[in-house]
Amino acid sequence: MFLPCRYYVPRPLADLKLLAAHTILTGNYFNPTGVAGLQLWSATDGKEPEEADEAEIRDLTESSALLSERLRATIFPDGTPAR
Repeated sequence: MFLPCRYYVPRPLADLKLLAAHTILTGNYFNPTGVAGLQLWSATDGKEPEEADEAEIRDLTESSALLSERLRATIFPDGTPAR
């Protein structure tokens, strides 16, 4: 809870999709049996929810993997291996 509370800045919904996707994909990393795949829906301004298409899911998945690598390199610059 510390990081979101400390660094939160109000953002448009579209800017938060990577955070949502990364949270779900991290759940898959720790519990692949309980969390499988990524499906993302979003709605703004009272409109009907729309499902992210395959290209957006692929982009978010790739961006999440890059984010994980950047975080690992920042937190463990000596190359500490992941589990």
